[in-house]
Amino acid sequence: MKRTLLPLLLGLLAVCHHADAETIKTRYGTVSDETRTELRLNKKAIYADNGNMIYLQGSYPLKDKDVALVSSNCGGSGCVRQSFALIAIGKGGVARKYKLGDFGTDVEAKARLEGQQLRVEFSPEAGMQTTILFDGDKTRKTEQRVQSKAAVALADCQSVYEIADACVDAGQQGSDCNGKMSDDFAGGDARALADLQGSYKETAFNQVCQSFCQAKRKTIAFRAFSKRVCVLK
Repeated sequence: MKRTLLPLLLGLLAVCHHADAETIKTRYGTVSDETRTELRLNKKAIYADNGNMIYLQGSYPLKDKDVALVSSNCGGSGCVRQSFALIAIGKGGVARKYKLGDFGTDVEAKARLEGQQLRVEFSPEAGMQTTILFDGDKTRKTEQRVQSKAAVALADCQSVYEIADACVDAGQQGSDCNGKMSDDFAGGDARALADLQGSYKETAFNQVCQSFCQAKRKTIAFRAFSKRVCVLK
């Protein structure tokens, strides 16, 4: 019973990322993302990602290692991608990193212990769900389609249509409605549109955006917008 309860109890140390720095006690010392550009074990830097901001997501006891799940991104509102990695900490504070891949900024990762391995599941992106299993020495990645390509394309198009509200706002705020209007979008809209690249025709979007801006309202409904602007499959 004790052997079963210990990993479960230690697993409760796993934390979700929020704005404040995270600190987690492991069997080999205290892990923290306090500096934001480095992950540290006690005072020793054990992980960095080219100056990107690092966020400690949780720590999990796996065999003779404690495994930290971390994410990283550029740290600004213009970030369109984020990276995930596992940092396996062993005896003597020896740390080894395992990159899990790059994902959109709205993707979340959830980790849990399953017997003698750690399972990391990512929320779906572009209709695909990624799962990674880690046994303490190597990772194994699987991808499963959870939404058809046509459904993904339609959902992306709906998102682009919603982002076009920024074109209407620009007109209402006195914009001259010229040029590539998306260049002047606020951070959130610009990031979302960049993440949807490939799902819409940029020239067509800009033409429709200028029309919305000049009229100070959406001049075509979603169905017409989708046929003119989106890349449907």
